[in-house]
Amino acid sequence: MTRPDASGPLVKWVVELGEHDIKYQGRIAVKAQVLADFIVEFAEEQAQEKAGAWLLHVDGSSNANNGGARILLQGQNEVELEVAATLAFAATNNEA
Repeated sequence: MTRPDASGPLVKWVVELGEHDIKYQGRIAVKAQVLADFIVEFAEEQAQEKAGAWLLHVDGSSNANNGGARILLQGQNEVELEVAATLAFAATNNEA
C-alpha cells in the first residue's frame, strides 16, 4: 500500500503494520510458465531421491445395491495411505 489516501479499513492496517516496520505487498500474478518451470524443477529434485519399495493392496466388495473398493498404499517410514470408495456405477464380479 503505497497510497496513503486509501480509504476505510486499509488505512487502519497501514498504520498498524507501519508501527511494527511491516510493509504490505500486494499479490502479484504468477505466470503460467513460471509455475510450470517450478513444478518441473521440483519434480527433478524429488526424482533424484532414492526410491524404496511401496506395497499396494486392493480389496473390493459388491452387493445387490452397490459396490466398493479399498486401496491401501504402504511406503517407507511407516507411511500409509488408505482410501475407501463407493462405486457410482453397477459392478459385477465377472472373471475372464
